[in-house]
Amino acid sequence: TIVIQPGADYFFQDNISVGGLVGYESTKAGVGDAKSSAISIGPRLGYNAAVAEKLSVWPRVGVLYRSLSIDAGGGSKSGSSMSLELNVPLLVHVATHFDVGIGPFYRTDLSSKYDGADSNKDTTYGLATEVGGWF
Repeated sequence: TIVIQPGADYFFQDNISVGGLVGYESTKAGVGDAKSSAISIGPRLGYNAAVAEKLSVWPRVGVLYRSLSIDAGGGSKSGSSMSLELNVPLLVHVATHFDVGIGPFYRTDLSSKYDGADSNKDTTYGLATEVGGWF
């Protein structure tokens, strides 16, 4: 699975951000021709808390709409989901207006439809990295 999910955030008050993301995901499973792709979009809200002079934690929470297409060799099917997402990176401010970060993320489906019917809700968690800069 490959996921690319760029985002942009705006700090409208000290340490409080509002932003969003768009994403693309591609998965190929097994030896056959089973593959899927998804497009995501969603708003988020965050708070940047300083830990030390060059360290901060920037938790963000948002909702994510995801449109999914699956081709299992015998035809295509589609679905969609609405998820709640939490991302909590530790940022290292390596230079003025530039940071790198790593931290846990958690995503759980609030709703899920596949081929027009209710579907299983997924929960995903892991470790995410990021590179950021600002003007």
